[in-house]
Amino acid sequence: MNIHTKQDIMLTNIESISDRTNFNLYLQESNDFDPNLIKCTMLEFIVTKDSVKIYIKHTPNCDSDIYTIKEYMIPSSAFHYVFPTIHENNEEISVHMQCFGIHGELLVAEKIFIHKNNHLSSKLRTFFETLNSNIHNALHTLKMN
Repeated sequence: MNIHTKQDIMLTNIESISDRTNFNLYLQESNDFDPNLIKCTMLEFIVTKDSVKIYIKHTPNCDSDIYTIKEYMIPSSAFHYVFPTIHENNEEISVHMQCFGIHGELLVAEKIFIHKNNHLSSKLRTFFETLNSNIHNALHTLKMN
């Protein structure tokens, strides 16, 4: 599913390959003060039979070589669920994403900010609300094969 407004883009993708399933979210936001400055955020969950890997790449300007990458790997035997909390107002959306282990321990806590709420909230909400069940379905399918 794709959303476009000016240079603001949101792309989501689910890709199943024989040994893994990828869940991708790509956000691109333009800057009202500098149209050449475009912020990019990429979130990727890679689910295999053995692990759930999470990659978050944030670039303050898509045309720049400056970026931040965070990577997490959770053994699938320890992964229990993803709990997203979405807060929004007229101007921005923030997603606080937490991953918990089978004993309730907090494994990952990350925040994603979207500084402009350009009707992206329903698509973003759908991505995160279905993420936990999608990951569990992928894990179940991969373990069965």
